[in-house]
Amino acid sequence: MKILGYFKLILLSIILMLWFNKYNLIVLIGYKSRYVFVHFFDIFSCLKISPTHIKKINFIFKNMITFITGNEHKVKEAENIFKDYDINLKHIDLGYTEPQGTLEEVAISGAKYACHELDCPVIVEDAGLFIKALNGFPGVYSHYVQDTIGNQGILKLLADSTDRYAEFRSVIGYCAPNSEPKTFLGKVSGEIAVEERGDLGFAFDPIFYVPGEGKTFGELTTDEKNQFSHRKNSLEKFIKWYSSKE
Repeated sequence: MKILGYFKLILLSIILMLWFNKYNLIVLIGYKSRYVFVHFFDIFSCLKISPTHIKKINFIFKNMITFITGNEHKVKEAENIFKDYDINLKHIDLGYTEPQGTLEEVAISGAKYACHELDCPVIVEDAGLFIKALNGFPGVYSHYVQDTIGNQGILKLLADSTDRYAEFRSVIGYCAPNSEPKTFLGKVSGEIAVEERGDLGFAFDPIFYVPGEGKTFGELTTDEKNQFSHRKNSLEKFIKWYSSKE
């Protein structure tokens, strides 16, 4: 079986070399056959592969989804979720304008734009922290709030509040050529801790406490978080829908 696997990798390398007219691609193939497409694309993203090359990659590899994000933490979480399914995932930081609106509206707008630019199936994720005592704030403004007042700012806003309930919400926007975009919502409930705890995860993770775990997201490993996180829930909804239509 190993010999057959190596033969497939060599054949794949030759196809890629001929396709891109670059004869140094063979050294980039061979980490693990399951992740070969992801690692191949990650390495070449630094060389600024054009949308034309992206289209060529998707022509060669069927059942491939492009995750539009520049957030390496999101990429790592998504890879750990997709690895259990027969769907190849690659990512690219394309950049797109986010409209003022709901998570669903932002995800749809980004997915439509990226699909139009790359002419291939894409997913975009928009996520936010919704705090009950703050009427859902920061919500759709989570990224901006994290960059400005950060976790300590949120803790100060809740200093006198006994209601610490909060939700992390994630919306996956999917779009493919000649089709209407779809969205998939995932949620996880928790509380805002009284202080930051843990140095794992990113953004609001250290202040998002999950009673059932007795830990904040900042104290959970990626594998632990991926058992029940909002992103896990939204991605699994997408994966089940995507797999059912094949």
